[in-house]
Amino acid sequence: MALTKLSMREARARLTQLPEELGEDAEAAAVVTRNNEPTLAIMRFSAFIRLLQQLESLQESLEILSDPEMMAALRASEEDIKAGRLASWEDYKRERGIG
Repeated sequence: MALTKLSMREARARLTQLPEELGEDAEAAAVVTRNNEPTLAIMRFSAFIRLLQQLESLQESLEILSDPEMMAALRASEEDIKAGRLASWEDYKRERGIG
């Protein structure tokens, strides 16, 4: 990821040019500092949305991994697959009177 480091003063002066300076690289970002401490990040909106989606996906994965009942069901399903205990979608629907 390409990071451009800018002071608050530099960022203010270059704000309208930053989209062009960052270019089309979805990973490019500018770190804005105040008193030489990172304070803000500026990135393409599409990259920001992608990061939010990845974060949401990771949170969902953590919820599953931290749920003992769900993990037990997942392990049981994996064992069923390994043992060949499978049913077709058509069989499943027929057994349950669906469609």
